[in-house]
Amino acid sequence: MNRAACAGAGTTKSGIGTDIEEVARFTKIAMNKRLLLRTFSKNEIEYCRGKGSPERHFAGLFAAKEAAYKALQQLDPVEVSPPALEVLHRPSGLPYLRIGSPALRRRVVVSISISHTSSYAVAVALASETAETGTNDLA
Repeated sequence: MNRAACAGAGTTKSGIGTDIEEVARFTKIAMNKRLLLRTFSKNEIEYCRGKGSPERHFAGLFAAKEAAYKALQQLDPVEVSPPALEVLHRPSGLPYLRIGSPALRRRVVVSISISHTSSYAVAVALASETAETGTNDLA
């Protein structure tokens, strides 16, 4: 099979990013409201605080935002920061990324995967620039 046959229809560029975070680092952060609000959305804070070990989930969401940022930078150096990237969850529990910038959201789709243990959280993100409307905020 040739490369053209393997490429997705409409996909022009893609980037991949990964990040790993120490969960212990987020134990103090989880208690600092001001710091949380600079990094996480209210939805993300509510999600993490609703879990038995919020620090694991904060670490996972932060890793996902960092991985997404790295993937997006491979497409074009874009002006986007972790607060502009929001990790939400479908009813099934599957995480997805919402990009704050409507213009970027229309041209880029970012898929994410998050995993964590009691010590580390890791995430990977795949960003694809498409000719079609992005689907980053589909629930």
